[in-house]
Amino acid sequence: MAYKYHIGVADYVAIVLTLLISAGIGIKVRYFGNKQKTLKDYFMAGKNMSKFPVILSISVTMTSAISMLGSPSEIYRYGLQPIGNLGMPIGIVLAVYLLIPVYFECGYDSGGKN
Repeated sequence: MAYKYHIGVADYVAIVLTLLISAGIGIKVRYFGNKQKTLKDYFMAGKNMSKFPVILSISVTMTSAISMLGSPSEIYRYGLQPIGNLGMPIGIVLAVYLLIPVYFECGYDSGGKN
């Protein structure tokens, strides 16, 4: 007989707390954070952000939960054939230390205008 899993009270509490914290941060920034006047300030954070949040943002953008959960299972199932996933940390380090400083020095943003 297969055991049926179901969501318990602790799971609902965790989900609700996560959503409330996220909404609270958004409301706080909307009403009490008047530092971002233009879209460029919003998307580029005024170009005064330290390296650590930028590194975290790039790392999270380049990796996903699916790849983090899927890579170990693929390696377990097929061996080291999908070794391309091991190159991702190297790509992240290269992007953070080589590419991002160049973009910031050039004044490039995603809108195409300087």
